Amino acid sequence: MDIHQAFEPTDLDEETNDPHLQDVPESYHEQVDRLVRTYYLVVRALATGNKWGLKGYGRPKLPRELIYLVCSFAGLGLPDEEASEKSEAPIHVMSRDERRISVPWFSTAPFIREALRNIVAVQIITDSHDQGWADYPDIGWRSWFSLRIVRPDEHSLTRSVDREREWKSHSNRIADHTTRHYRGLLFDSSHEIWAHLSEGDRLEVMVHTQFRGWENYAERGILRVFTRWEPSEAFLNIVCGAPDPVYLGTAMPHDQPRPESQTSHASSAPVAATPFAASAILDSIHLHDGHILTAKLLKGDEWNDASFELDDCLGNLDGKFGWGSRGFSRSAKNIRLSVSHAPALVLLGAMLKRIDGSYDWDIINLNERITNVNGELKFIVPSQV
Repeated sequence: MDIHQAFEPTDLDEETNDPHLQDVPESYHEQVDRLVRTYYLVVRALATGNKWGLKGYGRPKLPRELIYLVCSFAGLGLPDEEASEKSEAPIHVMSRDERRISVPWFSTAPFIREALRNIVAVQIITDSHDQGWADYPDIGWRSWFSLRIVRPDEHSLTRSVDREREWKSHSNRIADHTTRHYRGLLFDSSHEIWAHLSEGDRLEVMVHTQFRGWENYAERGILRVFTRWEPSEAFLNIVCGAPDPVYLGTAMPHDQPRPESQTSHASSAPVAATPFAASAILDSIHLHDGHILTAKLLKGDEWNDASFELDDCLGNLDGKFGWGSRGFSRSAKNIRLSVSHAPALVLLGAMLKRIDGSYDWDIINLNERITNVNGELKFIVPSQV
């Protein structure tokens, strides 16, 4: 099952078998409760495994690091009431000829960078209907809703509708005068809309009709925004057990204090494994050209701009990331970086080319080997671990 099916409640309209039509609306709190219960069941299953060790059966339990990776790349999210927008103002759009009529309804506020990083999906929800009759009921979409991007420099009186920045959400049931509750397409993290949305842009709900006599009546609408969800440390401590400290080099006695600094050079003294993200401004962590990692790192009492060439330490081992190799980006596509705030994880994902010419998706946590040494990004060679 696609993990994003968790966003959608069970289909309640057996007549049409339309997963977007919901005659019994699900409230905001009902959806949050359903999603949280679903996500915690997923996390518990990942953390406990199932009958592992029986020949041909079961799966192993996963460590918390991998659980965070799974949750992050699965795009798990909860509806955010503060980030969402709604309109209680009814709107009516009607076509008098074959031309398409498009009218803006309501929109979000301009997005700031931090908000964009935390959003995993959006969805248009409407209580709406068409004119209630049609000469040809199988004609297709004639009254519908879409989501479009509005740039900061667009004026409401002079802008034209740019269809290259507009994506269809859902249509009304054809020739049905009854107001129904519709949940549109889930624009999740895999949708192309996120490749076009930038800081300062707004998302706007559009109402459409086309061809003579077609109408679109919308009584109310919601643009529901889903923000990132990750399991809490407290819950993982319950299902996984409390984590043990991790050190690089020789084992450290419990009564020995941790060293105050660390380097990437081999040393007989034990070195605490401190991920670089723990001493970085998380919103400053970026990936340039698919292989250059940049971040603002703590150096004493100041922040230092640091950069690091990942191709110098990360390779492609037949479709899998490999530390200590080189040049992964030369045989990779769809490279992306995901930064998680709680806990601090920096996840690199890419489609990596295999020897047979096919591509496999792989992810790796850059905190495993990249550290902050005096305000600079340094690679910890695998032989030191």
